[in-house]
Amino acid sequence: MTQIVRKWHTDNSQMFACHLRVIRACPPLVETICAHLDFLAEFVMIPTIINLTVMAEKQSNILLIEDEEVLANMYETKFKNEGFRIRKALDGEAGLKMVAEEKPELILLDIIMPKLDGFSVLKRLKANEATKDIPVVLLTNLGQNEDVDKGQKLGAVGYLVKANLTPSEVVKKVKEFLNK
Repeated sequence: MTQIVRKWHTDNSQMFACHLRVIRACPPLVETICAHLDFLAEFVMIPTIINLTVMAEKQSNILLIEDEEVLANMYETKFKNEGFRIRKALDGEAGLKMVAEEKPELILLDIIMPKLDGFSVLKRLKANEATKDIPVVLLTNLGQNEDVDKGQKLGAVGYLVKANLTPSEVVKKVKEFLNK
């Protein structure tokens, strides 16, 4: 299997090079794709043609603030596979620092976290002139009406319960929030 895939990979390397020239303006994406091509060649039996030019279009910049690393990695992978540029923070304080460094187009925010909980992060974001207009979607397992109400009163544009949605559904909802 590996030989078949490597042969396909070698035969089609010029196609990839052509696509990579198209997206030269996006070095982080090119770097990521190049780093993973050999890895993919080891595992993919039937080759999939990746349309890199679609990925080269403006990527939405998402910040995920989630303390459970396994979940954060899962969402990061799903969003990257859907063409998003996503950064992650594993606690509220780190998330606020990342927002200050580079403003995202949307923030996915967990509520129960160490150092600084999601409601406190949301309060600070909405109180800051530089960040008050960034849409924040709460992504949590707290589903009580009072939590939803509190999130809305603090300025969240959406409230998603992780246990009720697949990662694909979360991506779909985020796309809807970005298109509003």
